[in-house]
Amino acid sequence: MDLNSGPSTYDNPHTDVATPSHIDSIRPVGFSDYGSSLNSSGFTSVASYILRHCHRDGRRYQSFARGGYPLPNDDIEQEREEMKHHMIKRLFDGSDYLAPIGGNPQRILDIGTGIGLWAIDVADKFPSAQVIGVDITPIQIACAPLNVTWRIDDIQTTAWDPPYSDLDFVHLRSVVTTLADPIHVLTMAYQWVLNLKPGGWIEIQETSANITCDDGSIPENYPPTKFRDLYLQNFAPAHGWDPLLVNRLPDVLKQIGFVKARHKEHKLPIGAWCRDTRRRELGLFVSKYVLWEFFRAALVQWPQMGLSSKQEAETLQRDIKRALDSPEIHAYSPWVSVWAQKPYT
Repeated sequence: MDLNSGPSTYDNPHTDVATPSHIDSIRPVGFSDYGSSLNSSGFTSVASYILRHCHRDGRRYQSFARGGYPLPNDDIEQEREEMKHHMIKRLFDGSDYLAPIGGNPQRILDIGTGIGLWAIDVADKFPSAQVIGVDITPIQIACAPLNVTWRIDDIQTTAWDPPYSDLDFVHLRSVVTTLADPIHVLTMAYQWVLNLKPGGWIEIQETSANITCDDGSIPENYPPTKFRDLYLQNFAPAHGWDPLLVNRLPDVLKQIGFVKARHKEHKLPIGAWCRDTRRRELGLFVSKYVLWEFFRAALVQWPQMGLSSKQEAETLQRDIKRALDSPEIHAYSPWVSVWAQKPYT
């Protein structure tokens, strides 16, 4: 949708509510999007010189940029990242992006690549392209197609040297609202010499901080909303994050100089309350893995959430769990996709 043509739209704005029998009929499906990649013609290993981690509160964290990213990088978080990848592919009907990048991009950069599933899928789709996945934590899949390169780097502080030059497509998923200076990163993608080529595309995908419903079923003291408010008031500011930036992204990209900006929102159900099977699966991904494990990871650091004790954090966690499992609450959160093009002149 063109940003000048009216308000942004949701796909399927009125989602049917599932009956208890619908909910009981489905459970999360375990599968791997990169299974087929492991049968491709060749692989390259992740560099080993930065395999360093630190531990606290029973979780493991990156140490490349110590203090720069407060969420863990352990097996639990990696599983959450995998579930998120599957969730978004289902949300996009099997696609990995929405930008019209054409059929022959040659250099693609995935900022905040995490375990690297997006980069691997795109590399398999475009075998002649070089796909670069960059992150501050070394948790990428040990084997990847030959046209994938992993880099451990803090994209906010490094100069965008030749490995990040001459790009056709820059992709950021669940990254821009966790950067201390996201405008700087987006500007580097646009302005610095030989980065994003004229005519190249940038796409940003983020979940909105908004939690809402269409039928008034969210109670006044809904625990996930309480968490959201504490997160916005305390946790995010403590780390220099701006979760509300997602609402301003179209204007930010236009101010930087990008053109043909588009903005699309998809509804992500919170919980298995939808009648439609596909959306019920998405709700299970959100409530059982993606959102739930995010809540848990943040509540481990309860002082930064503005809570007074570990017991208070544990109580809130239990309340959140009950709310996520309730089929009577028909909550959802928008998944926001924004893409734009660097002009040819």
